[in-house]
Amino acid sequence: MSLRAFLLQITWVIFLPMNAHADVELIDLQSHKLEYKIQRNGVLDFKHLTNLSFRTSGFLQRLEVEEGDMLELGQEIARLDDTDLQANLYSAQASYRKASGDLKRAKELFKKKTVSEDFLELAIRDERNSKTNLELAKYDIESAVIVAPFSAAVVDRLVQPGELLPAGNPAYQVAALDDNYVVKLELTQDERRLVSLGDKAQVFFDVAKANNGQSVAAQITKITARADPVSGMFFIELTIEQAVPVGFAGQWVNVSINGRSEEEVFAVPFAAISKMKDLNVTMVEFRENSYQIIETRPLYIDQEFFYVTAASKSISLVSNGWHLLDLQH
Repeated sequence: MSLRAFLLQITWVIFLPMNAHADVELIDLQSHKLEYKIQRNGVLDFKHLTNLSFRTSGFLQRLEVEEGDMLELGQEIARLDDTDLQANLYSAQASYRKASGDLKRAKELFKKKTVSEDFLELAIRDERNSKTNLELAKYDIESAVIVAPFSAAVVDRLVQPGELLPAGNPAYQVAALDDNYVVKLELTQDERRLVSLGDKAQVFFDVAKANNGQSVAAQITKITARADPVSGMFFIELTIEQAVPVGFAGQWVNVSINGRSEEEVFAVPFAAISKMKDLNVTMVEFRENSYQIIETRPLYIDQEFFYVTAASKSISLVSNGWHLLDLQH
């Protein structure tokens, strides 16, 4: 169901036949597209967080960085105790050297036809298995070190020195520094109805100088499907489309979202609202020599107007003199 259909469902009228009262003031409004501006404080945050872990198990020997440190690509940040891993490597190297020598002798003996083909195949298999074990031992040694896969900031350290860590258990949580910033903020239900994915916005890094300070372009890339059950607010996320000039995760920023509705609306001044209850407003329309009480829900509200869905190109509303009319509903 479209927003317009939803709003029309909650609109009702009562016709009160009478001629226009001489002392009743009317205001004529023309329908137009709603151009809105939503301004709200949000929080600069990382879009993606990455867990870094060892690819093998072992006791944690060293942690080189702490939360808040900056990492460079290839920088070593943690290491396991590799005493047992080095012993395994030496053993695997010795086994491979022996298997290689045995295979060489088996080939020479097979050429002289002093051993069977089965003997040669057994030597070949042993050499291959020992080579695989050697590669695994080398892999374990290489996997006992964590290096930064990209330039990043350390968000959290998840382990302590001396811990026995299983393979794949996260040791650090980091965030990339390039193209990884988003702004998170909350919108009301009415504001949520106005925005869509891809809408453009401006992000101001100095909240005290919103609309006058330094800003970057952004666009809405995420809108939650339902409101928070406690606050009733919808969470949205804006991806910043250029390098962040000055900012850090957790910093408050000001967001300005400018848009234009697809629906025609009337900009109703506060003076033309006879009553407001809950989320609905009551207006009195003069049409065809009669007054009609209209109750509807505004599409948007700013400091000057209530914006309501327009069912026609123009409308005449009572802006003063309700007390002179016998309106009951």
